[in-house]
Amino acid sequence: MAVMLQKATDKAPEVGFMLEATQRTSFSRRLTATTVKRAVKPRLGHYDGTVDPRDFLLTFGVALGPLQFSPAEYDAGACQVFTEHLTGTALSWFSRLPSGSIDSIKELITEFLKQFSVIFEDKNSHADLYALTQYKDESLRSFIRRFKENYVNISIPDAAAIVALRNALWYESQFKEELSLTHIENVADALLRAAKHIGPEEEKAINAKKHSSEARPITKQPVAVPPKFEHVEPRQHFNRNQDRTRRTFAIGENKYIRKEGGENSATSYCDYHQSTTHTTEECHYLQKVLMERYKKGTIVVEPDRSKTARPGRSDVKRAENIDTCRPKRRRDRNSKSTR
Repeated sequence: MAVMLQKATDKAPEVGFMLEATQRTSFSRRLTATTVKRAVKPRLGHYDGTVDPRDFLLTFGVALGPLQFSPAEYDAGACQVFTEHLTGTALSWFSRLPSGSIDSIKELITEFLKQFSVIFEDKNSHADLYALTQYKDESLRSFIRRFKENYVNISIPDAAAIVALRNALWYESQFKEELSLTHIENVADALLRAAKHIGPEEEKAINAKKHSSEARPITKQPVAVPPKFEHVEPRQHFNRNQDRTRRTFAIGENKYIRKEGGENSATSYCDYHQSTTHTTEECHYLQKVLMERYKKGTIVVEPDRSKTARPGRSDVKRAENIDTCRPKRRRDRNSKSTR
């Protein structure tokens, strides 16, 4: 209990100071004694003291119009509206003002600007306007839009703004020639003249694009198609009276295409292709395969001894293969002769 009383007595001076601060006001007795009647609620955003205060002051001046204060209550009503829309750092600043130091709305705004003018943001300067330049392929409409965005945020004489506009234009621009040859008094007149050049420039660009597309034929880019490796059967594999619609079948690891069936399917059959379109004896493909193996020496065939011919390289090789295949018979014949 004693501890609680000690804490209460320790906080009592702080609570008293806070109550005194809430009851104290920076307005003079004249402002606090004036009765203000407001028929409508002002449309004004709050200011917290962290951004540029000029936007808040402009909005505040506009919001006072619909309130329709009388001359006697103008200062008191305007000060009330101003302070009601302060929050955060701005409200703390107002609470620290000396008591009775503000007697009009002019004095309040003066003290306000002294405190928060350090956070003014210069969005644009004269240097930004003089640094503008029109690019080679940039349209006049796009450049004039950028010029306006910089011009409205700075205060510059019309003569200096016109000089900056003329220097920033592309050197081949017809509008630049007009500004150089014609005396223009203000920026508004220069922008009106620019609007007259924008229309023909855009129309010229559209016509140039249209006629260039008509004169040049549209050519399709060739599409690279990978080559197709496909085996085609000899003509003997097709009957005269059957259509040559292709079918796929496999021989080992390779795939071939043919259509089976026909008039001779009951009598003809190829053991190699397992097909009824031709006989094994008539299979040209099998003959080709056998001939290649014969040339390589993998197949041994005895030569026709009834015809004597000059032995070639392939015959010599086949003869060697024949000799190597019959070593046992020669040994047997030699043994018999010795006996």
